[in-house]
Amino acid sequence: RAPAILARSAFVLDTATGAAVFQKFPDTRRPMASTVKLMTGLLAAESGRLDEVATVSRAAAFVGETTMGLYEGEQLPLRSLLFGLMMNSGNDAAIAIAEHLAGSVSAFAGAMNARAEAMGLRNTRYVNPHGLDHGSYFSPNQYSSARDLAQLGAAALAHPSLAEAA
Repeated sequence: RAPAILARSAFVLDTATGAAVFQKFPDTRRPMASTVKLMTGLLAAESGRLDEVATVSRAAAFVGETTMGLYEGEQLPLRSLLFGLMMNSGNDAAIAIAEHLAGSVSAFAGAMNARAEAMGLRNTRYVNPHGLDHGSYFSPNQYSSARDLAQLGAAALAHPSLAEAA
């Protein structure tokens, strides 16, 4: 008997076999909020640049919502930003990572989309590295599905640096 799942979509993945254990509207596109940070963290971890020092921009320092408390001009290793991204759900860390790795949030979103495509995440599209989806950050073009998020989560936790931060 299937469990009582109140969520509108769900997907449980057996990471050893890749088989679906449970699914409920697994490919329906939905807003993904802070789960965006899984891809941001994965790209940071895969970059091989975790020991580089990043400088926090004004945009990163003033993004608001959940942050790790960064201030403009602060310099810290990308590895520290990865921990702030995952432990604090730091929107400021997400922007600092994006700007350091790709030069801009939009260029980083392009890299996120390229990685998603390479992973076969057919129902995922990124526009920012933090997942804010209201006010000036609202975009109907940022979404994912339960199946894609399960696959992304498995890939993220398979990366030692990201798993440690998470």
